[in-house]
Amino acid sequence: RTLTPASAHVVRSLLRTPPRIEAAQDLLIARCMRRQGYRYLVRTTGRRSGDGYWIAALDRLTVTEASRHGYGAALGRPSEGSRLRARRQERYLSRLPPPARRGYFAALQGDRHVGEISLDIAQGAFSVPIAGCVSHAKRRLFGNLRNYLLATYLPQEILLRQDAAWRDTHVRRSLSVYARCMVEMGYPRLSRPDLARAAAARMFGARPEDAPPTERERALALADARCQEVSDIVSAFARALAQASSSWLRIHEEDVARILLIRRRAVARAREILLGPVW
Repeated sequence: RTLTPASAHVVRSLLRTPPRIEAAQDLLIARCMRRQGYRYLVRTTGRRSGDGYWIAALDRLTVTEASRHGYGAALGRPSEGSRLRARRQERYLSRLPPPARRGYFAALQGDRHVGEISLDIAQGAFSVPIAGCVSHAKRRLFGNLRNYLLATYLPQEILLRQDAAWRDTHVRRSLSVYARCMVEMGYPRLSRPDLARAAAARMFGARPEDAPPTERERALALADARCQEVSDIVSAFARALAQASSSWLRIHEEDVARILLIRRRAVARAREILLGPVW
């Protein structure tokens, strides 16, 4: 179908990673490692909150989410279960003799000397080895490794246009509304959503994602969510970023259409994998 170059929806779709894909990749890696005689503990279940946007300014915090979960997964905090699995994995690796530990990482990450697939974009060259369980999982989800590189790294060129989006007149107007709202809420220094989130990360970042929020975190999150709502800052930024990226979207129209198709198919495969037998 024909893409609208200045479409905020397209930009938002390009700049997010659905949690299902990460969860399915973890499960595929674990299966692959088990076949080679190693243990790899699955890190995530695919039920994580948050949208997984690569730019925090696109990740809207709603009043309902804030009142129930504070900042939830928006601060990148692992759950207590994830922390426990990480500690168990560290203990497992520490008990492996050095040759077996080297074999573990060779099985997991592959050997680049065997061969690799690469992609060159404005931000640099990106590559992935053709061997290893991580690459096996990516191949299963994305169809092939070049699809994975294209869908993962080409959209990152949009990140170079963030400054232009923040300078947009409508964004600056929304930021003024947001800042006034936060002053009224009792947070005069937190004049942008990213500043509010950074403050939350400093104050509350140690809390596991699945633990209940403190009243202080809930209060800040509610103020942030309400001010995002009245200022419409998330939508304003998304529209400005799409406008700043319009030339890029026109130049890469065929790639963008292909990436969206690759992502949809990867999500469908991830759903089948997560709903199928564990092993």
